[in-house]
Amino acid sequence: MYPSLVSVFRKQTSCPSAEMLLCYRSDELSAQQRQRVASHLNVCEFCEAELQLLTECPATWEECPLAEMPLNLRCLAEALLHGDLKSVEIYAEAAYEKVPLTLTDA
Repeated sequence: MYPSLVSVFRKQTSCPSAEMLLCYRSDELSAQQRQRVASHLNVCEFCEAELQLLTECPATWEECPLAEMPLNLRCLAEALLHGDLKSVEIYAEAAYEKVPLTLTDA
C-alpha cells in the first residue's frame, strides 16, 4: 500500500467537535448543520467511530469537590508556566520532598 493513500485515523481540524456530534445525535442542529455533519460522517471514519462511542458510552456527570492545591505544588506550576527554571528546581524539590540527585550519585 502506498503511504500517500493511507488515511490517518485521528481528529482533524475540519472535524466537528464532540459537542457538535452529540447535538447531531440528539437532532439539535439546524438542517444545514445537520447536512454538513452527515456529509462529514460519510467520509471520516474517526468521527463516525467517535459518534458511535458517544452514543454507546454517554457521559455521566458527578459532583466532585474542589481540592486545595498544596502551596509548593501551586508555586511549581506557576514557575513552570512562567519559565522560571531556578524556581522550578526549588519548588520541585519541595513539592516532591526528594533530595536532588546528581550524576555522581550511585
